[in-house]
Amino acid sequence: MGTYLEAQGYTPLFNAKKEGFTKWKRNYLIYKDELRQLIPELEDSDKHGGFLLKQWCRVRLNQPFSKENYYYFDLTKKYCTMNIQNTILEEDDIRTIDEIPIEKQKELFNNPEQLLSQCKDWFRIPYTYQNYELFTKTKKTCATKNWI
Repeated sequence: MGTYLEAQGYTPLFNAKKEGFTKWKRNYLIYKDELRQLIPELEDSDKHGGFLLKQWCRVRLNQPFSKENYYYFDLTKKYCTMNIQNTILEEDDIRTIDEIPIEKQKELFNNPEQLLSQCKDWFRIPYTYQNYELFTKTKKTCATKNWI
């Protein structure tokens, strides 16, 4: 399934250039409510969520693509590939708005809650060449090397 995803322009999280495990943990936290219904081993604790997601994705990505497992194809695409936020954070010394303390957000932005909500929506979108324009907009709006 992984080869088919890559042919469609998706990048598996296994191919992340840096902080690979952080990306698994981030994807788990974004989708944990959905993942708890999908992966029975997940506990109520977030402690092992990234690890269990990584294991689940390894199995799915190594399965052949077929119409019998198309249901898992869409889930694998959603949970196991690079999204816009993960791709932004591949760059050195860059931070996204959700990594900034709330007090600092209030100093920097007029309406930080609304901006944060919009950025989080954009962060979830898969990073593919079709979404490059949105990636550029999200990076400009929701990430910087200058926030401390």
